[in-house]
Amino acid sequence: MDSNHNNPLSELSYKVEVWSADDRRLEKTLAIIGTITLARRFIFAIQSDYTGKRLIIRQGIRQVWPA
Repeated sequence: MDSNHNNPLSELSYKVEVWSADDRRLEKTLAIIGTITLARRFIFAIQSDYTGKRLIIRQGIRQVWPA
């Protein structure tokens, strides 16, 4: 049986993360979201609060935005 079957977060596959300006460390995961469209909208809504930081969207280990 799939270990994520009963985990509601298993369907939320996109993470919005804040990385240091030098790209060396993850500072914070801001959200875990189900669709890339909502994840992008979330980033655009909060980006002015994170000036000088790198905001990215990841799906698993793959960075999907910015591409």
